[in-house]
Amino acid sequence: MDRVRRFLARQPQVAASDIADLEHLRRSDCGSALYATVVLASVLDSFYVWSASETAHLVVPLDLAQEVRSVGLSAGQLQRATDDLGAKPSGHLADDARVQQLYDMRFKLLADRTRALVKRVSAFRAYFDGVARMQCDLEALRWVAQHGDPNRSEFEAQVADELRTADLDAARDAMRTAADQMMRWGRQQ
Repeated sequence: MDRVRRFLARQPQVAASDIADLEHLRRSDCGSALYATVVLASVLDSFYVWSASETAHLVVPLDLAQEVRSVGLSAGQLQRATDDLGAKPSGHLADDARVQQLYDMRFKLLADRTRALVKRVSAFRAYFDGVARMQCDLEALRWVAQHGDPNRSEFEAQVADELRTADLDAARDAMRTAADQMMRWGRQQ
């Protein structure tokens, strides 16, 4: 939750009361959708793919604070409506067909609204996945650009090492030949 607070504190249009409302909502059933949105937005905000010259034109920008606020508003309204509806009527109202029918209708509408909110958060997650993939690709692209191609001095050093190895191999072979000749000469004496 500290990450969420830090993200929201950087957004000038978010008030302290918004943060308190978010903490209250996080504990509710609808709050999990909001919490997921806030966490995704805070991670997205840390990506540099937004401003990188290689990718800035490819990323479809979103106002992350507005997305969080909008999901929070929707989740809050849904939670209030769910709380207002309450539990299924009992007692003598349990026998009233009209009351039960109205409750079932409202309950189904709220369930549809919950599904719509979940779809919205899922779409935001898919957006996050795309941007995260671009972030990884950008990191790989930058690594390859920096480390992928050896520079000329590396090739020159390699050629020098290979030439020196050939010289040393030739010197070793010459020494063996000379040593063999000395051994033969010593045996002949």
